[in-house]
Amino acid sequence: MLNASTLEKTLVQFMGEGAYQSQRNLVRILFNDEARYMKGESPNTLEILKTLKEHGLLRLMYTEARAVELSFYATENPLLFMRIVNESLQAMGYTFYLTQKMEKNKEGIMWVIAMNTQHVVDPVLLSRQIALRGGTIEAISKDTQGQWRYVIDLKEAKAKVEPHPLNTTVALGNPINPYWVNVSEANRMTLRSHAADRWFPRVAFFDKTLHVIEEVQEENSRAQLRLSIPENAAYARIEDRYTLDNIKRGLSLYLERR
Repeated sequence: MLNASTLEKTLVQFMGEGAYQSQRNLVRILFNDEARYMKGESPNTLEILKTLKEHGLLRLMYTEARAVELSFYATENPLLFMRIVNESLQAMGYTFYLTQKMEKNKEGIMWVIAMNTQHVVDPVLLSRQIALRGGTIEAISKDTQGQWRYVIDLKEAKAKVEPHPLNTTVALGNPINPYWVNVSEANRMTLRSHAADRWFPRVAFFDKTLHVIEEVQEENSRAQLRLSIPENAAYARIEDRYTLDNIKRGLSLYLERR
């Protein structure tokens, strides 16, 4: 079994040669049903990783912090791609990382990030976070330096923006980042700033793939702003054109149903 097969090579890739050899008998038992861990001629890397993690065979922690590089690939929707990866990492507690490379060509998009961490990004948990946003990890690989590579399918993906109730005034609270609002069911929005703040509005509307449909910016401060929502808009990003400190006491939002 596993006579230098594709599956065996993938296991060595994820476990490391030493760990694989020391656990060879257990690995033979766990992966005896080789067909379960293959997709045609290719390894089903996510299923392989799930089994390794479940049985304590996936090393997810270093003895000390070190530089780790992750590469993400997709074929479409660069803005949605970056937002979904960013949201997924933040949901797992990874907020500090640097972009090493960003490329877009006829084959797709590549985003390479680096972080200094003792805890490896768990590929199984990351796949779940991406799945919550409608994406699917098609393949995962790891090189000899411990750098991970993810290929993501975004055909069914969407930004994870919680809907707000319609025809009801909602307090958006103190913004740490620009507000993102699901406007897919609304045709008008009314925004109000706190009396003690001085808001210079910037509102952008996006379709479901995060392409900008329309952007509104105001030169003068406003206490209230009422906008028609474009027909194909799915999301709105709301902020101050200069600094979020100008709306540090938060905005209120009222969405009118389509």
